Amino acid sequence: MRRAINWEIEEERRYFFRQLDTLVKNWTQQLPNLRDIFRPDEIDWLLKESVWRHSSSFIYFAVRTGYKDEPTLDQDGKPLVRRATAVHLLCIASSFDAEIFKIYDRLDVNYIDESGLTHYHVACKQGLQDVVRGFLELSQDPNGIQPGTGDSPLHFAAKHGFNGVVELLLRRGANPNSANAQGLTPLRIIYKESTAKMLFELSNERYRPVLVDARDNEGWTPLHVALAEGCKKMAELLLRLGADPNLANAEGETSLHVICQLSRDVDNVAESFIKVCDDLQRTVHIDARDRLGRTPLQRAVSCLWPDVVRLLLDRRADLSSFVFPTESHFDQRFKPCPTYTFYKFNYILNFELVSSAMAVIECLEEKGYALELGNVLTIIKLFAKHGAFDTSVNLELDNKKFTSKAKEIRIIPNLYLYDLIQLKPKEAANLLTYTDYYKFTCSQTCKGLYNPHHVACVMHPCKKLPKEFFRRWTLYPFWEQILHYRLPILCCDMIIEWLSNKDLYHICLAATTQSDESRKKIQYQVQQN
Repeated sequence: MRRAINWEIEEERRYFFRQLDTLVKNWTQQLPNLRDIFRPDEIDWLLKESVWRHSSSFIYFAVRTGYKDEPTLDQDGKPLVRRATAVHLLCIASSFDAEIFKIYDRLDVNYIDESGLTHYHVACKQGLQDVVRGFLELSQDPNGIQPGTGDSPLHFAAKHGFNGVVELLLRRGANPNSANAQGLTPLRIIYKESTAKMLFELSNERYRPVLVDARDNEGWTPLHVALAEGCKKMAELLLRLGADPNLANAEGETSLHVICQLSRDVDNVAESFIKVCDDLQRTVHIDARDRLGRTPLQRAVSCLWPDVVRLLLDRRADLSSFVFPTESHFDQRFKPCPTYTFYKFNYILNFELVSSAMAVIECLEEKGYALELGNVLTIIKLFAKHGAFDTSVNLELDNKKFTSKAKEIRIIPNLYLYDLIQLKPKEAANLLTYTDYYKFTCSQTCKGLYNPHHVACVMHPCKKLPKEFFRRWTLYPFWEQILHYRLPILCCDMIIEWLSNKDLYHICLAATTQSDESRKKIQYQVQQN
């Protein structure tokens, strides 16, 4: 089979590899001497191809045959270590196979590739404790960095949470404060609290204290990163080890700014962060501003996190200087994606965007923030941009399956979805707050609705609830600018009940073109109403 291919032609080599891989996978005959069949460079290629293709059959076969790599020697009989091997490819291909070190078992020959990556570095990155111990016993430097990246053995092991290797390196004198080319210390790239504890407990005396607030090139601290990843336990550990909760990165973002930009579990992370700081009697700067002048409250509002907005307001975040986010600020979390299917697009829109936006507005108003017409228009434009007014919901209230499901879904203790659907917007607003509906959309009951028909029945009240809010802001512009006071205000109110959200959007849009005096009048009338 080997003689039938031209090794110089890559396509033939790869075809041969696939055949060989199948052959050796089920090999039951006497094991051959690979050197009798292949040249060393050919075996080297086969090993690299195995790693690159995440296929371990040939690697295990080579180990079974007893094949060992033999280094090329220089004129003085010393091994040439400048050579890229299959071991180096383990990092590039994101592969893992400890068996390969049984082939490259000469730990006194620490091969190094063009980037400066060595077999020793790879062993640390792969968490191969026995191999790393062997390298260290042969006097490898526990702080030997990879040129270019500046990563130390401790960086490689700590990043992937290999505690056994981390302990070995620390006991041999690895520096826990060593920063790589990006300014990252090992603590900055750790995500497991058990690994972080090791840095503090086992580091050599000469490297203490471990720099808990070490900044990278962008000013990020380990605490910033832990919070950005939503690692509550890691963040708590860092705070208890002395991390400063108010340090800002190069963009002026504090820990609270970072939390408010999370894409998931943000309320739990924020609550945990505040609680730990309270326990430690650390003051958190609630109104800290980043380089663009934005506070955590503005970030939480622009990302539409109602629970975080409420938490910050309960902590007395300053509403007097609060500036309502612009349209572009909301794009950070909610970006229209044309690749979504129509069904999935509307699922995300109605369950996350509408309910969270209305709940955020409710939080602000409860704490005394006076919305302006421009703020309302921003929210309505956000809905329009994401197609909130384009989706028709056909509800078959006589459909037995639909009725049965709607009667099972409880929104609040005394209100089921079936009953809510049949209410008028005003009636629904009197029974259900925006926060109530937001909590429902976050519940496991709601998230478990994957049938398009069931999702549609939940979408309906999600479109109905904002209508009462829009009505408040469009009633007076409609009365003044469209009807010019020709009908009583109560008649206008009755007409508006029959208008769609899209119609109300256009009325609100027209109202913003009026003079400041007219807009203030509208705002006053809404507040009085």
